[in-house]
Amino acid sequence: MSSPTLGARPLADAGPSVLRTPRVVEMLGNRLELLVEVGDFPRASLVRYTVAPGFSAPPQLHHHVEDDVVMVVLRGGLVVTGVTGDQTAHAGDVVVLRHGTPFAWRNVSKEEEAVYLAVYAPGGFEQYFPALRDAASAAGGLSPDVLLPLWEQYGIAVSGTRSGEE
Repeated sequence: MSSPTLGARPLADAGPSVLRTPRVVEMLGNRLELLVEVGDFPRASLVRYTVAPGFSAPPQLHHHVEDDVVMVVLRGGLVVTGVTGDQTAHAGDVVVLRHGTPFAWRNVSKEEEAVYLAVYAPGGFEQYFPALRDAASAAGGLSPDVLLPLWEQYGIAVSGTRSGEE
């Protein structure tokens, strides 16, 4: 009888991992803690995102080409925009974004931070955040010339305007 497997490794060889010190990315007034990266667990990554008051990212509907995203709001609230309009997710709410789902999001408050956990499956998309920080720093700020190559590299596509028009 063969042993069960986790990916290509037998489960017997897969011991628990305790990850203690996340890599931190700070940009645009936000703090992202890369709690689980693709090198830790290829099937999913986990990011704790502290969102600056009034922050909106990005201002246009977009979608993840291959990644599924789950956002668990821990504190504050997020306005999540889809092709049918806005929905507000408060602390304790869960936002599910299957790959290909057009969305945009922003902090509901202009005075207080929001905090959420994001799970990206498969893992790897969390690498977008340090790449964006580094590219924006090298270019002296964010612009379409900075964003679009990264969007292509990390599987983000423009879905249309906030109203859902193509």
